Amino acid sequence: MPSLHAVTEIHGRTFGVWTLLTCTLCFLCAFNLENRPLYLATFLSFIYALGHFLTEYLIYHTMAVANLSTVGFFAGNEFSFDCVVCSVQPST
Repeated sequence: MPSLHAVTEIHGRTFGVWTLLTCTLCFLCAFNLENRPLYLATFLSFIYALGHFLTEYLIYHTMAVANLSTVGFFAGNEFSFDCVVCSVQPST
């Protein structure tokens, strides 16, 4: 059963900053697909977020399955995009 604790202000701000950082990484990566370190940082940000949400669900039980499926949807879309980008060869 999910926990009914309220989100504190610091957690809300932290989530907001993480969202802004992820959006910035995605934006920069979209315009610089040939930049492998930036691409890796963007991809890893989604892996870390997925790991965080899985931990919240499996260990702390502070997430519902419906919320986890939403996260999985976005992570799955990111993974599909990453696979397409990896298959594109830059022209020389």
